[in-house]
Amino acid sequence: LAGAESLTLDNGGVPAQVVVEQGAHVIDRPLALTAGLDAAPASGTQLALTRGISGTGALRVTDAGTVFLTGTNLTGVTEVLSGTLKINESGVLGGASATVALNGGTLETTGSVTLGGAGQPLLNVGSAGGRITQPSGATLTLGGGATAGSGTLTVENGTLKPGGAITVGGYALN
Repeated sequence: LAGAESLTLDNGGVPAQVVVEQGAHVIDRPLALTAGLDAAPASGTQLALTRGISGTGALRVTDAGTVFLTGTNLTGVTEVLSGTLKINESGVLGGASATVALNGGTLETTGSVTLGGAGQPLLNVGSAGGRITQPSGATLTLGGGATAGSGTLTVENGTLKPGGAITVGGYALN
């Protein structure tokens, strides 16, 4: 699905849903949300969102497949409840007022990213925990405002670099 004009996803006040049951699919159009989007790629499938996302409500990854986000999400909230959200830079998650929440899912990066630093989205890990995977030469910088919440955060590969105070289970790490 491609085009320059925004595609408005309006599901009457509840999040719209895009389900991928087979293969890899691309939405190469800006998306305008009225109540969020549940991206639900099945295990072994992929959904690529290549243009910006605006509007209200969260972008949520809700199934076992992969959502590849290369367009900036301006809704302010990205939740990974299962499956994988793959990004090429932290800027696609939004700016300083944005939050990425891991609560049972995986955030996969294709290079070094910063979460929780000046001008960067905040990180919150819910009770179901979360995983961040990155290439072996990459660095994940968790700046001030990064919050591990009540769940366990697992970081695979590369380097983890604290860039400021990080709160884990109510305790601050500096």
